[in-house]
Amino acid sequence: MKNVQMEVTTGSCEETLYSLLDIIREGVWIWDANSGYVERSPGWYRMLGYEVGCFENNVMTWENVIHPDDYPNVMSHFEEYINGVSDHYEMEYRCKTAEGDYKWIRDQGKIVARNPDGSVARMIGAHLDIHAQKQAQSALERQNRMLKQDNFTLENLIRERTDELEKLNAQLSDKVAEVSYLATTDKLTQLHNRYSFESELEREMARALRYSSPLSIALFDIDFFKEINDSYGHSMGDVTLTRVAKAVMRFIRQTDIAARWGGDEFAIIFPETDLQQALSVTEKLLGCIRKISIEGKISLSGSFGITQYLNGDTRDSLIKRVDEALYEAKEDGRGNIKSR
Repeated sequence: MKNVQMEVTTGSCEETLYSLLDIIREGVWIWDANSGYVERSPGWYRMLGYEVGCFENNVMTWENVIHPDDYPNVMSHFEEYINGVSDHYEMEYRCKTAEGDYKWIRDQGKIVARNPDGSVARMIGAHLDIHAQKQAQSALERQNRMLKQDNFTLENLIRERTDELEKLNAQLSDKVAEVSYLATTDKLTQLHNRYSFESELEREMARALRYSSPLSIALFDIDFFKEINDSYGHSMGDVTLTRVAKAVMRFIRQTDIAARWGGDEFAIIFPETDLQQALSVTEKLLGCIRKISIEGKISLSGSFGITQYLNGDTRDSLIKRVDEALYEAKEDGRGNIKSR
């Protein structure tokens, strides 16, 4: 009889907890650092306008909604706290909403359990919507500046809010988006360019080190691509490159990062993926490329090199190793995959 009562009590407690999380407006989160699993309350999704449960339950979901300008400071403060340099974790920063704009939140967290080696085992926290407060503070600061300049009038305030700011913000957003796109995108394939790939690789290496998660990369090229250019012309070569790029984008996960490395070489970052998993993925991708036919004249194949990030790796050492693996694949007759 006691066992039945205990099960009922336990079930009731769990139901009560989930009910509380469902009605709390703040975004409550719980991070199991050993498994990488992150539980987020329905309030977290509603606060940012997303459908409840639409994201994967991992730290990447959180990192990917942080405003790029705020990201370095947030990660620095977070790492100081989990490594014991700071005795508390509290930050104010902007998070991306479902509408594509950004909302100010206050993030507070606390480590509630550590592993025997001192590393974090479990951490809890909450995100609080402070956007209205930030907007009011910004408006007050602007009004104070205008008062000091003897230019504060109702007409000036209305005109500034409705005309100048809207126009300037729209122009700035368009220009930033344009510059960012041109600086990071390969014009022909619409994939990341080499500069962007190296930047993303640095970020993913830091993430892998931070959370002790696996990370793999692949480098591949199209076999005998020069013969395609020589026999059918560069326009056919461009068609081949775009077809391969589209195949890659259809095949990889949303969290993976694909780039045109240069010429007929492509590179892919596989976050949270070990070497065996990367090998399985690249084998399927190679099969997908072999099915491509260009105007019924050209059948394609590719040579792949893959490697996994190891502690102590630099960006250059990681790229050097995967490049050596690709060279080995070419030396072994092409159309295969080698790992290092």
